[in-house]
Amino acid sequence: EAISKRLVQLTRLTSNVQDSASVVDFSDYGIKRGWWHDEIETLFDSVRSMMLRLKKQADDLEKSRSEMQELAQGVIRAQENERKYISRELHSEAGQLLTMMKSTLADILDEFPSDEKPLSKTFDHGPFRDRMEHASQQIEETLGVVRALSHQMRPSLLDVGDVNIALSGY
Repeated sequence: EAISKRLVQLTRLTSNVQDSASVVDFSDYGIKRGWWHDEIETLFDSVRSMMLRLKKQADDLEKSRSEMQELAQGVIRAQENERKYISRELHSEAGQLLTMMKSTLADILDEFPSDEKPLSKTFDHGPFRDRMEHASQQIEETLGVVRALSHQMRPSLLDVGDVNIALSGY
């Protein structure tokens, strides 16, 4: 854009100089029309031709820059859509499976006898129950990690459209 403005300015300047040269009657100054007049016209034609080529190149460059920007925006949109998809899948699928595992484990622990009512005199189920409770805690921690990862990949505030608020959390 800046290059185009400069080319327009140069074109105007060249046209003004050429117009001035063709309007001036050099015989008023005792100068006869000579070889230099044709040379100046040839020079102006060359400059004008060069400026037209530069203008076309500047336009082509601007068009290429615009196309590159559109392609980059397309790549960013595709990446964002992929992040959104992965985030939702991670939250929905993994979160749902972990929640079901935790619920199943809680049901087993509820049905499992307490220390006061042992299964048998030879089986000490206390350590087994402790391990089941520890597994339940690990599942809860894993759920927290899945939620955090899902949110970090795609803050829900981005779906609402407030990027500034979404970024303020980071």
